[in-house]
Amino acid sequence: MIKLLENGHWELDVASNEGRVFDLESGERWEWHGGRQIRVVHAGGIHWKYRDQNYQPAYNVLVAW
Repeated sequence: MIKLLENGHWELDVASNEGRVFDLESGERWEWHGGRQIRVVHAGGIHWKYRDQNYQPAYNVLVAW
């Protein structure tokens, strides 16, 4: 992400590009946004699995209307 400085110049916000983490033991995902650590959640909770080069909820989420 880039940010506009008070002097009118643009600068790359390095903190916003720090990365993502997938914890194999807990099945949790984390991302860093603007220097803040944020847990990645889905409709059914916080646990994920990595399958076929994609992150998917660790279990199926069923929705009933």
